Amino acid sequence: MLISPACLTQAKQLAEVEQTQPLASGWGESGFKGELGLACSVILTAVEGDFLSGFICARYAGDAAEIVNFAVRSSHARRGIGRELLSALLARLASLGVRGVTLEVNEQNSPAIHLYTQAGFNVLNKRKEFYGGQDALLMGKIL
Repeated sequence: MLISPACLTQAKQLAEVEQTQPLASGWGESGFKGELGLACSVILTAVEGDFLSGFICARYAGDAAEIVNFAVRSSHARRGIGRELLSALLARLASLGVRGVTLEVNEQNSPAIHLYTQAGFNVLNKRKEFYGGQDALLMGKIL
């Protein structure tokens, strides 16, 4: 598996990965195209051969960043792809001078919460009814 920066030609594949996860952000192809044009955005992909199996996206400004979208194809879940993407993203953000990273996660998304906790993220706050009636956890980590 190769972890590398996303490119514009992958926008459709990124949207396809996102569609396999019901709790993903729902950007669609046009959303990814827009995100890929932002200087403050980092999108990393996990590719096996020609197959894009996952991605992670963060936006940063100065020494702060927020993970804004993250998904692994449901058919490739539980293979360590998410862990590798998260680790690579945190390393990339640190190399850009980021010192703190936050994210929001649906409190019903136990696998994601477990992954973030294992990576050293802590719950900072709870946002009531953030996801259509479901609460979100605000999590953070100092790099």
